[in-house]
Amino acid sequence: MKDIEPSNIILREAINLSHSMDKHNQESWIGSIKHIFKFLDLEYLFVNQSNFKQNHILKKVKTSLTIKFKESCSEELRIKSFTGISHSLSPRILAQAGFFSYGRDNFVRCFHCGGALKDWKSGDDPMSEHAKWFPQCSFVKDNYNGYVQTPH
Repeated sequence: MKDIEPSNIILREAINLSHSMDKHNQESWIGSIKHIFKFLDLEYLFVNQSNFKQNHILKKVKTSLTIKFKESCSEELRIKSFTGISHSLSPRILAQAGFFSYGRDNFVRCFHCGGALKDWKSGDDPMSEHAKWFPQCSFVKDNYNGYVQTPH
């Protein structure tokens, strides 16, 4: 039986199109199909996509659709968000874990999933805490190789 799901047809056509494109055209292509991918089950597409080049392109699309605080995508901007705020942990380490200061002492948010944490103590590991409290965050999944334990 042939798979005629609309998402599979769209994916197949998108992959066929991208094979003949250079990097510049692929970037334009990504922009023009973003609205289509909003309606598809992207997790399904990634699991069933084995070609690295297309997987990389689709991952860019997925990431750009799911980021909660796009203005804080840059690690340097996240570091700057801590300017003038007293914090028990290094702004660089917090920013590397995806966090930016959210206007109050010791209160941070993840630019990607929007998860918020507070009451940091010296010695806390921001990436471990991020993974512990927000294990479904794509930033965590892409950047954390440690064991993810769901809080009780």
